[in-house]
This record gives sequence, structure tokens and C-alpha cells, in this order.
Amino acid sequence: MSKKTLKNVALGSASALALAAAGTASAVEFQAGNTSVNVYGYAQLDIIYDVDADLGSRSAQDVGAASDTDNTGHFSMDASTSRLGVETRTPTSMGGDLRTVIEGDFYGGGGGTFRLRRAFGEWNGILAGQEWSNFVTFIGSTPTLSFTGTLGYPRGARNAQLRYTFDNFSIALEDVGQGDFFDGSDAGAGIEKRSLPDLTLRFQDTSGPVNFATGAVLRQIEWEFDDGTDNESESAFGFGLMGAASMEVAPGTTIRGVITGGPGIGTYMYVNPASAAFTDTTSDLDVEPITAYGGTIGLSQALGQGNLNIAYSTTIADLDDAVDDGTLTEDNIEQLTAVYLNYIWSPVNRVTYGVEVSWNEAKTQGGDSEDAVRLQGSVRYSF
Repeated sequence: MSKKTLKNVALGSASALALAAAGTASAVEFQAGNTSVNVYGYAQLDIIYDVDADLGSRSAQDVGAASDTDNTGHFSMDASTSRLGVETRTPTSMGGDLRTVIEGDFYGGGGGTFRLRRAFGEWNGILAGQEWSNFVTFIGSTPTLSFTGTLGYPRGARNAQLRYTFDNFSIALEDVGQGDFFDGSDAGAGIEKRSLPDLTLRFQDTSGPVNFATGAVLRQIEWEFDDGTDNESESAFGFGLMGAASMEVAPGTTIRGVITGGPGIGTYMYVNPASAAFTDTTSDLDVEPITAYGGTIGLSQALGQGNLNIAYSTTIADLDDAVDDGTLTEDNIEQLTAVYLNYIWSPVNRVTYGVEVSWNEAKTQGGDSEDAVRLQGSVRYSF
């Protein structure tokens, strides 16, 4: 099997927040004039042992690297997922609080480089800045120790955006900024072009014991190239849909599920095996969206001082046309699957421990497959 791996999957998932929701709930609060300030975060150690293959440095699981099963036994310890954030709330003369959030961790660039995660302001339903995509919901995601979380949930990373929220409905203009539009040989054939922002819509609500969300992303996929006489551009319409739900079926027992997919969805589906589109070299370099879909289903059971969690997740991309065109080959990864089993517990307030085993599989367009197992432990001290 080819050792080709995925592009950068999102460096950080809110699934990892389930280690204890060590966010503003554990904040250090104080007053500065009429502004309330919450300083929050945690110090975290991740301990990882990859049994069959090196699945990536630190705690980012590169499931696409599940190859070379002779290369076994990789141990690492890392604290780069440690996080620091500041949230403020200030009353305004026209009513409603002005809220700001600036948050980062040390997961970017290696060597403990500080990485901006979120930076936005919000007032009267209008949010502006960098925040989780409006397409994102974590309702259907089962908690994991893996920082990248389960596959197949609606992701969209943390995008620069302008969002308006009214009751349970929100709409946003976003800059995905991930360079996810094209794949394979297209990288040297032209440049990605963005003439329009992505449009995302989401509705989220609760009905009895059920929490649910549905959403859509609409996007123009465009590229520009030199045809030998002049600069030309081609574009196509892409979109993605998502649905997610969770339900406490019995005291202490919760089931969760999410499904995501669409033509041209690209990185709006977490750990998509393919990019959003390719250019058809057999035609007039038309932009052809790649259809991909995936999802996850999981169960959480309260047990002792914490919760036992199990989850299955998968993502699949339709690469037939891209392979027929010659843009991709049968060595390209077509499907990724991951299964997680963990126990996460908190012996005292602000202290959270977790242990996890995950099984990861990658299948190529040609039918080859490899799998690998990861063992992980985490310790988090929150403030």
C-alpha cells in the first residue's frame, strides 16, 4: 500500500474537550471595571504508544499512515495540547453583553509553538472573528482522548467568519482557508481561487431527551490557470449536509450519532480521504466535485467516577472519476475507519484522567488495506 497520507486533518477537535469540559466552567474569574474576565485552560499530558505503525507525532492520529506493519512500537509523551483562553463579558448601553474570546494552545508548528484557536467578538447575535465553523456541531460526537476525535463529523475547522444567530438558527459567511479544493496532479496545474465566501446554515434544538442539529454548507470551488494565451478560470458548485443527534436512553446511558456528506464538501467533513474537487484533464479542465460521506455512532455509559465510551466512525470518498481521469491513482486512500474504546474519569474537581485504545484502518481505491492500534493515556489539570 502507498504511504501517502492525508493532508493535515484538523489540529484539534472538541471531542477532546470531553476529557472534562475544562473550559470556562473551570475559569478563574475576576472583575475589571464593568467587565467580567474569565481566564481558563488546562495543562495536559498525552501518553501514546502506537502498536503497529507510527500514526503521527504527539496526539494527532494520522489514520492514513496506517502502513508498514513491520515498523512497530512507537512511544511518545507530549504536553502541546495544553490550552489557555480568556473570555470577557461587558454590558452595553443598548442591552446585551459584548462577549470576546481569545484562546490558543501549543499544538501548532512543533516545539511548543503557540497556536491561535479562537478569536472573536459577539454582540446582539452577531459574531465576527475566528470560531468553530457554523457547520460544526458536537452533539453526535462521542468523547475520545484522541485530540483529533472521531471521523466523519461536520468539521469546517475554526474559520474566520461573520455569523448571525437568531434563536436556534444561525447563518454565516466563512473563509475555509484550508487549501482543500484540489488533489493530486492539480497542485501544479493552477492555483485555487476564492471569489466568494462559503455559506453555512445550522439549526440546533432539543426535544425531550433528544438533542439534534442539522446544517448545510454551500460553496463555490474555483481555480485559475494559464491556457497558454490568457488566464482562465473554472468553477463548480459544491455543498455538504449534516445531521446529528444524541439521546439519554436510560439514566447514565447516552447514544450519539452524526452523518455528513456531499459533493465538494472537502474538509467540512472531518478526515475526508479526498479534497473537495479535481480538474478533469480529459475535458476542458472542468472542476469536478468529489462526493464524500461519513459518520460516527457511539455509546457513553456512566461508570464509577466517569464514563465508559465506545465509538465507530468512517469516511468514504468516491474517487472513481478522479482515478479514471488520471488525477489520482489506485494507491490513493478511499476509506478510513476508526473504532475507539475509552474510560474518562474525574477523581476530584479539575482533575481528569483517561485511558483509550483505538483501532484504525485505511483502504485504498485499489482495495488494499492496512490497520493499526493506538494506546493512549491522558492527564489534565484544569483551572
